[in-house]
Amino acid sequence: MTPRYYAIIGRPRDYPRVRHTVGLPAELDDGVEASMRLPWPAATVLAPGSDGGFNLLRLASDGSSAGDTWHLSEDEAREQASYEFGDSLGPWQSIPESVPDPASYVVQRLASG
Repeated sequence: MTPRYYAIIGRPRDYPRVRHTVGLPAELDDGVEASMRLPWPAATVLAPGSDGGFNLLRLASDGSSAGDTWHLSEDEAREQASYEFGDSLGPWQSIPESVPDPASYVVQRLASG
């Protein structure tokens, strides 16, 4: 199994570089703004994708989605996280192979402090 990782994300010191949304922007939806901004993530998970590449998942403190992106390589995903979160990105930590659901594992880590 390819290793999976997570990193805790602190609050940004400056204006966030990237904002994730869900829904269509006004220019694609007859002029009606239908997109909603997702919450600032408390953690990010880096895991291999089912179809190759790597997923960078962003999780709110309650485990809900705060956005996700797909990347061709692990290095590309790490670079994206570094770009988005800068100094707010904590160190990458391994997720044990025995853990079936990385998101639940990370939410437990967030809750325990």
